[in-house]
Amino acid sequence: MLVSSNKASERTTDWHRIIAARGDSQTDVFRPRKRAFTLVELVMVVLVISILTSVAVTRISTQLQGHSVDSAAVLFQTDLKAAQQEAIATSSAVTVTVSQLTHTYTIAAIRNGVAAIVRSVNLSSDPWNCSIVSLLSGSARTPVSTVALSINGAGMFGGDLEIRLISGSASGIVKIEANSGRVLIE
Repeated sequence: MLVSSNKASERTTDWHRIIAARGDSQTDVFRPRKRAFTLVELVMVVLVISILTSVAVTRISTQLQGHSVDSAAVLFQTDLKAAQQEAIATSSAVTVTVSQLTHTYTIAAIRNGVAAIVRSVNLSSDPWNCSIVSLLSGSARTPVSTVALSINGAGMFGGDLEIRLISGSASGIVKIEANSGRVLIE
């Protein structure tokens, strides 16, 4: 039995040699294949990654625009509250000028008997990159391009004002209520 089993293995070995000598493609069956990615697989992976990247960039861009509007509105609200506090502390008027044309606001106060600009902010510059798209003045909400709003020595605003900010697809509204003296963000 051992003899017949050796003869069978010799026949198989001879057969392998014959096929290998012929250069037949069937020898691939007996050789381990090298693993590699095809060009189609690589292109598909690159395509999927590019689609996911474009979706992520769009979402991040939208979130950044929303953050820009929110931070500009909070900055404006904070500056208006500081202007109210200055008016109360000095018992003198403070003027807030808002311009839709230049996307800026300026706060001016009387200090030591001289009018001085306390703060000037351009909302269209970094880091806010916002535009003032509408200014609605007074209780009738009349559209204006520039408004000068005074804050009296008691910290009360001289009139109502609604400012609409926009950055890309994000928008926000800052409202000034003269009756209550509140500054609201919507």
